Amino acid sequence: MEAAPPARGTRILVFVATLVAAINMVDFIFYGKHVHDLLAGIGMALIAHAAYYDGFRPIAELKQRTGPAALAYYSAIGGAMLMIASALLKYAF
Repeated sequence: MEAAPPARGTRILVFVATLVAAINMVDFIFYGKHVHDLLAGIGMALIAHAAYYDGFRPIAELKQRTGPAALAYYSAIGGAMLMIASALLKYAF
């Protein structure tokens, strides 16, 4: 199987997600130790991992891959779930 080219804008998403993850982790470490900041930082780091390995493709394409690229799909799902949990913790409670 030939490797598919990465999606357009992937490098920008990796950069932005990594930057937001770093900002949330600094916010957690130095300004208050709120759990929602920790969840947001980990979630954005997982989304950056998924974007780096192009994990936003359909699951049928990703089942044929091995290694970190195969885990990128699940990393994207986990990152999105952590971001939703972070927003719920910050604004609902």
